[in-house]
Amino acid sequence: MAKRGAQEGGARPRPRRGAEPPARGPGRRTEERAARDGPGPAFREPGGRQPAASKPAAPKPAAPKPAATKPAATKPAATKAAAPKPAAPKPAATKPAATKPAAAKPAATKPAATKPAATKPAAPRPARRKKLVRFDAAEAPRGPSGPRVHAWACAGRTPSRASRSPLRVAPPLEEVWRARLGGPAASAPVVAADGGLYVGDREGGVWLLDAATGAVLHARRTPSIAEASPTWPLVQAGLVAPDRVPVSAAPAISEWHLFVGDDEGTFSCLRRGDADALWRKAAPLDLAARQGWTYRAPFVADGAVVTVDAGGSLHVADCRHGTTRFALFLRDRPAAAPALQGERRVCVALAPRRAGEAARVVTVDLATGERGWHRELPGAPGPSLAATRERVLVGGDFGLLALAAADGATAWHAAGGVVTGGLAVAGADSEGGTVVAVTAGGLAAFDLVTGALRWRGAGRRGAPPLAGTSPCVAGDVVWTAAAGGVAAWSLHDGEALGRARLPGAAIDGPVVAGADPGLLFVATDRGEVLAFRQAP
Repeated sequence: MAKRGAQEGGARPRPRRGAEPPARGPGRRTEERAARDGPGPAFREPGGRQPAASKPAAPKPAAPKPAATKPAATKPAATKAAAPKPAAPKPAATKPAATKPAAAKPAATKPAATKPAATKPAAPRPARRKKLVRFDAAEAPRGPSGPRVHAWACAGRTPSRASRSPLRVAPPLEEVWRARLGGPAASAPVVAADGGLYVGDREGGVWLLDAATGAVLHARRTPSIAEASPTWPLVQAGLVAPDRVPVSAAPAISEWHLFVGDDEGTFSCLRRGDADALWRKAAPLDLAARQGWTYRAPFVADGAVVTVDAGGSLHVADCRHGTTRFALFLRDRPAAAPALQGERRVCVALAPRRAGEAARVVTVDLATGERGWHRELPGAPGPSLAATRERVLVGGDFGLLALAAADGATAWHAAGGVVTGGLAVAGADSEGGTVVAVTAGGLAAFDLVTGALRWRGAGRRGAPPLAGTSPCVAGDVVWTAAAGGVAAWSLHDGEALGRARLPGAAIDGPVVAGADPGLLFVATDRGEVLAFRQAP
């Protein structure tokens, strides 16, 4: 061997005892062992290398080779080449072999059987739709004679807070239905174009009723108080219920979205079909800002929902996704719900937080969030803010003030009495419209262009309007909340037309909406919602 090593160019080292022999090609014993033991432990190799899975699997495809040798039966066919005629019937034997693919056709039908199985998961979709609340008025075709529902989509009916309905409902009234809530109503109801009526209560309930029948379709509670909330110590002391957060103000409706805020600073977007929460936002408010009116009544314009919180911040968010378009800190406390003047000017009336400071009206561009003009007020504003095409109207202890929409200059000032409630606007600026206001001396009407007093109704039938409520114009009739019920007044001369009694005091004032000829809806402090129609 030394001679052989010398011929190869050097001595080859002898392997030590116990070392594995060098790798060799696969022999007969290796093949027999692989056939006997299978591919399990054979995947482990010294040195930690992970072999390719295809290498051990490769011998298995070699197994068909012996099967491929079975076609050696064709060798006898080759020997019988002299007799091609018997070879011809053998191809005929291939015809039954062709039937084997035909057997695969029923196998192909098995995947077809999975198609009906695929339709089974689609079955829950109709079940999901059953949860959605839809109304005949929304699904029926609305031709010239078809049903039509006049909506009241937010506080004041429109973002301008005009509080005017195209329907006319006059006394005497007759009750159509009555529904009970979980607690005192938080605001006047709002009515959607599909016939759904929404109202919140002070016990944390958001209710959906059928406006035509009063049937309760579903109810949802506001989110509970979190432990990180400034209100939590009151919960621990047993002074506040953690799961009964009151609704702050009237909700707003846009398509299939319902926007509502609560006194814990949570502003929610609910899907109107099933009341599922689509998105929520929370304002970082202190305890003083959570004592009521945490959010003023929102409105929807240009695909955005607009509201202002008790901390003095104006919030504008995308309706569908809840993305914040902008948030602007206004510092002072809002005195009324924000109003929209024109298409993009948001108006907010602010009461000062510090002594010696003046109340203001500020404007903000809805599209950009830039501040517009602002105007100091001669006194403290009340819950009275509305807008027209050319005017911004604000009331308070100084009377009623009309500002020019372009620059905030004073258009006119009616200082005849203290405005204690909301406003309603009938007619346009160019047509000599009328502004109706709830004052300390009764209901008053002013000329929209000049501010001249047209009439004052002192409640000659013992039904003066309640302070803090808003009037509603229905055709040529003005409806107001009164002590023990609602009262009707003539829009032309202020004559008292009649009244209807209620089991409690009306909250925010009456609302006229629904299908022709219309219904009058009222929510009370005793937790009831009532619907009236004009008696024949």
